[in-house]
Amino acid sequence: MASDSSRSAIPVGGLTYEHGAGTATWGLRRHAAWSSRVVKHQYAVDTVIGYRPSSTSDHGTRLAADFMVGSKTTKGYRLARFAKKHYRQLNVTYVIWYQRIWSVERADEGWRPMSDQGSVTANHKDHVHVSFRAKARKRTYQP
Repeated sequence: MASDSSRSAIPVGGLTYEHGAGTATWGLRRHAAWSSRVVKHQYAVDTVIGYRPSSTSDHGTRLAADFMVGSKTTKGYRLARFAKKHYRQLNVTYVIWYQRIWSVERADEGWRPMSDQGSVTANHKDHVHVSFRAKARKRTYQP
């Protein structure tokens, strides 16, 4: 969505998204929901899982989304790279895909392997997990 000179328009990956555009929130905090809508739109993901009250991960704090890609590994790799590449604009702290993790804190180490958790879903081979900052960065850039 293009915008005139609105401060709420944010360029991500060559496209411009309106902050607050769309209504889906998946129970996430506002900035995490906005970033999740950007990713969902960019990669035509049908199912996004956000808040889970019993979760010990960032899902329980409303700061994580799982983008279900099923057996579409190419889509998963592209989505994970997109979240990593645009981590500043999307307020990403870490990404998990295909039993590997990338985090802002340890970015210099690249994608790191994770231990086997026993299933396709637990090993993040059917979905990309994206966790977001607790507080959104101030949006100061314009399209």
